[in-house]
Amino acid sequence: MKIFIAGGSGVVGKRLVPELVSRGHQVTATSRTPGKKNVIRALGAEPVVLDALDPAAVMKAIVFV
Repeated sequence: MKIFIAGGSGVVGKRLVPELVSRGHQVTATSRTPGKKNVIRALGAEPVVLDALDPAAVMKAIVFV
């Protein structure tokens, strides 16, 4: 299943992403900070950097998934 996680490098995301990946899901996770892309990749997800308060950026990220 394709799963989209907001805040993939945060406290919850750091625990949730690896669990979902280990269960065979394809995970895309967001971060506001470009420097956190490597953290998200290391957790097994595809990173997307965006401002969650920008509706157009959120829609673009969701369609990307």
